[in-house]
Amino acid sequence: MAHDIEVSEDIGLPSGFSIQSERAKKIAALAEKQAVKNPPDYFELSGRNPSLPQRYKAKGFSDKSTLDDHYKRHAEGVGATSKEDYVNKAIEFIHSPLGKKGELFVTSQGKIFRYNTSSRELAIAYMDNHGTIGTYKNLGAEKGTQGADKFWTTRKGKLKGV
Repeated sequence: MAHDIEVSEDIGLPSGFSIQSERAKKIAALAEKQAVKNPPDYFELSGRNPSLPQRYKAKGFSDKSTLDDHYKRHAEGVGATSKEDYVNKAIEFIHSPLGKKGELFVTSQGKIFRYNTSSRELAIAYMDNHGTIGTYKNLGAEKGTQGADKFWTTRKGKLKGV
């Protein structure tokens, strides 16, 4: 049985040891081949899986300039009256129950997509240690009802590989 070990220089490994075992190489090659065949992994939240993992908590934007920019462009569309209100609305939306009009999925890279087909609100966040919000906006206000739904359907289809 081969054992994987980490070395920083050639130390003349004993028999049965390698930097990466043949089995590990085969598994890595298979995983790479499967990644090409399959669309990106994601999971959708539904009645069976109705919420984000409890360990995840959206907290805010990555920095003040990002918040300033997003607030300026999207606050009116979501009815936010201040930057604090905008962040609070985003957090509330991301963590709100899906209901019949809500859709949410998370990519294998930890990117969260949340959309409401009635209000046309969209939030994108990241399952990182900081609870980073990427954006929060009302697509309907920006693109109209049909444009918002088309944007969502197209984006979701690309990520699902459809």
